[in-house]
Amino acid sequence: MWVKPEDMFRPCPDAEIDDTSCGLTFPASATDAHKNWMNANYAFSFSFWQQPHYPWTGLGYTYDWCNTATRVGASEYVVRAGSTVNVTGLIQRDTYCAP
Repeated sequence: MWVKPEDMFRPCPDAEIDDTSCGLTFPASATDAHKNWMNANYAFSFSFWQQPHYPWTGLGYTYDWCNTATRVGASEYVVRAGSTVNVTGLIQRDTYCAP
């Protein structure tokens, strides 16, 4: 999948897409829009009235559901609504998770 970098963000307090980790707190550069998105996503994912509940770390990576020998999960990115996305291929889960 291809998308312009400016049309993406990491779903964590530190929304940068060009570093290797997500911070646990909002940096000074975090926009109000990003803070609002994060807070709304937390509420949607974990509120008692929301069924079903969705596993979401809020840390920019998925749970390590694939390989139990490592502590690595796939990085998460969000494409902003209205962005142009070019899907160039599909990969089966078993292929993606193969060692």
